Amino acid sequence: MRKKVALLAGIGRIGIPVAEHLAGQGWGIAASYRKGHGSEKTALRLAEKLGPDAFLAINASIAESGEAEKFISGSLEHFGRADALVCIASGYPGELQDWQRWENGKGVRDDDWNFYLSNFYSARNSSLILLREHGNPAEDLSIIFFSDARSLLYMDPGILDPYSEAGGITGIGLDAVRKIGLRQMEGRAPRREINPYTLAKRDLGHLAWALALEFRGGRNRVNVIAPGPIIPPPDKTEEEAQEVVTQTLLKRWGGTGPIVQAVDFFLENNFVSGEILRVDGGFFLHNRFGNG
Repeated sequence: MRKKVALLAGIGRIGIPVAEHLAGQGWGIAASYRKGHGSEKTALRLAEKLGPDAFLAINASIAESGEAEKFISGSLEHFGRADALVCIASGYPGELQDWQRWENGKGVRDDDWNFYLSNFYSARNSSLILLREHGNPAEDLSIIFFSDARSLLYMDPGILDPYSEAGGITGIGLDAVRKIGLRQMEGRAPRREINPYTLAKRDLGHLAWALALEFRGGRNRVNVIAPGPIIPPPDKTEEEAQEVVTQTLLKRWGGTGPIVQAVDFFLENNFVSGEILRVDGGFFLHNRFGNG
């Protein structure tokens, strides 16, 4: 039996180096994937590379509560414990026409809310099921959400829960999010940023605060990593990739190494909870204060 176990809620380009690093440190890894999506190939490839003793791939669409329960229960049954939950599940509107449509003010379509489901609900379902229904089966549990640095531009640091008027972020339904969430970003964000993807990433910061407070007093820790430009998307040209990094202070892509180091920091430091760590090369600072 592995000494420590990490559950990866979702697996993708950033999840690969995280999984490989933790497995190399002796951790057991359980990762969810969605059948028929890119995450399936990634998860099965890692399972073959790392072996069944180190890596368990579970087919579960964790944006649905029942599927998240399947993932958490299956992971605990296989490994017998969970020392970390790293929520990397993400859907990204990478197609240029999506950004152009939002930027041109043509509005948000119903299908766009899948970005909210895959980014926010996957993390919320997995963390709540592990914390509330399984009662933290390890002595020390570190939960890590993945937001992004851009979304932090639209967080209000003076507001704990942006959905308090509708029952709170830990139980908010999608209909209420649709009515409240994007409205809150009006006046704070350019039109192309007022979309379900950015909203979901913003809300993960508030969710981490809410859970850190709800489960205070024990050994549960909830934190957020907010990456900036890490690795260029495969569909970007060299010119487009270079344009992205002009929005950072360091003027370069970060690579996955800093992300792995950030995960290690939250796993190893047991006196940090409710923290949002930007791993963004100065993207946030440039866009908040230095873009002029």
